[in-house]
Amino acid sequence: MSANPAYLEAALAAIEDAYGSVDAYLRDALGVDATLREQLGERLVT
Repeated sequence: MSANPAYLEAALAAIEDAYGSVDAYLRDALGVDATLREQLGERLVT
C-alpha cells in the first residue's frame, strides 16, 4: 500500500485549516472519542 506524500500533506493541511488539528477533526467531524481513537491506534499503528 502506498500514498502520494503530496496528497497526504495537502489533506493534513486542509484538516488543520478547518479543525485546527487531526485530534479535533477526529472528534468533531468523525465523532471519534478517546477510547475509539486508542483502539484504532492499537490496530493501525504498528
